[in-house]
Amino acid sequence: MAEKITKTNIDSLKQDDKNFNKGTKRGAIMMKHSIETLGLGRSILLDKDNNIIAGNKTQETAKELGINDVVIVETDGTKVIAVKRTDLSLNSEKGREMALADNKTAQENIDLDYVKMKEELDKEVLEVYNVKEPLKSKTEELSKLQYNSCYYEPKEKPTLKLEECVNLDKFNAKLQALKEYDLTDKQREVLKFFAYRFIKIDFESVANYYAFNATEEEKKAIERLRLVLVDNGEQGFIEDEMLRILNAEITNEMEGEG
Repeated sequence: MAEKITKTNIDSLKQDDKNFNKGTKRGAIMMKHSIETLGLGRSILLDKDNNIIAGNKTQETAKELGINDVVIVETDGTKVIAVKRTDLSLNSEKGREMALADNKTAQENIDLDYVKMKEELDKEVLEVYNVKEPLKSKTEELSKLQYNSCYYEPKEKPTLKLEECVNLDKFNAKLQALKEYDLTDKQREVLKFFAYRFIKIDFESVANYYAFNATEEEKKAIERLRLVLVDNGEQGFIEDEMLRILNAEITNEMEGEG
């Protein structure tokens, strides 16, 4: 039995209101360029009522470009329907570009909506087509995090001296050990710098000293050495920094899609 061929206009093709493919900005640009420069290639798949099963983005783009005429070939799915471009040769530059555009545009314009697929299809069907729940983006993860207070708040006013915030035992032991070696004054001086890494700073004591015992000048010096982080930003030091990171992530993702 011969397939029935009819002609209609592009507005008679109905978009799928539950289309799984959200598409991408890059894919939309590539599709528009491809159709404008090479013409249409891949066909659209309809159901019996002219609802679009596959090719929603093709219909949208063709309509945007003012292409109105549609040829429908009716079939029951038992035969391959091939679109023949009589103006193209595969082995021409344009033919090869068409082959690239068809495959690459389809690849770039896919952004499947997992939530919609999960609502409409059984788990077994999704497994057959290897559909998995997508990993959350860094931006999405950051936006849902709850940041509990991480500020140090001294409970009792201590009686501290600044020198009590530092433990020099290991440092002094290393300096003593250097005396066992036959070194020049310059060598001994440089090695002493290396020994500074054995100085242990008690940051909790520093915070307590800063809060209760330090003079205003000492506080400025302690801040300058980054021994404490003073929370004096718009929403606090920590909140300001997390907002900066979050905004940077969002900007990077938007640039990646553009």
